[in-house]
Amino acid sequence: MGKKSTLDLLPPEVKVRLDALLGDPSYTQAQVAHWMNDYLQQIAQPPVMTERIVNRYAVSMKEMLAKKRESQEVVKTWVNQMGSIPDGDFGRAIVEILRTLSFDMSLAAHKEMGKGDIEDLPGSVRMLKDLSFAVEKLEKAASENEKRDAIVRKQAREEAAVELTEGLKNEGISVEVENSIRRILLGK
Repeated sequence: MGKKSTLDLLPPEVKVRLDALLGDPSYTQAQVAHWMNDYLQQIAQPPVMTERIVNRYAVSMKEMLAKKRESQEVVKTWVNQMGSIPDGDFGRAIVEILRTLSFDMSLAAHKEMGKGDIEDLPGSVRMLKDLSFAVEKLEKAASENEKRDAIVRKQAREEAAVELTEGLKNEGISVEVENSIRRILLGK
């Protein structure tokens, strides 16, 4: 396992302050590093912030925020599309999204395994195993949802057939017409 970064060793409240300072465009990274070192001394921590550390963190924070915005746009697009997707297809659409994400994750894991240390291999294998298990559960849930949808549709047709024939009986339909309606709605 790799060595923890300087930022990983800091208390969470220090990271919160660092994030707030980096989010304020009126501070330069040099000012942030200086301010953070002063703060660390006040809370009896060694001053460890350099401009380079702050810069690397700021770059990774910007990349993470960009990915978050991108994923929010994807979600917003899917939500807009879901408005036009019938309820039964909503679950299938979610399953497809998750399948795509798991494929992307497995590709990323494969790339990481190729360039990682042998020490990282058990973690990567465990991650792939967990991902495979999740996909299996997802497939099973999708299959169960489709079966449940079929049952609900059948029940709705049966209820519609009963309601329609009962209503038409009051208007004097024949048994043959009633049977035809049931055959059409229920496929019997």
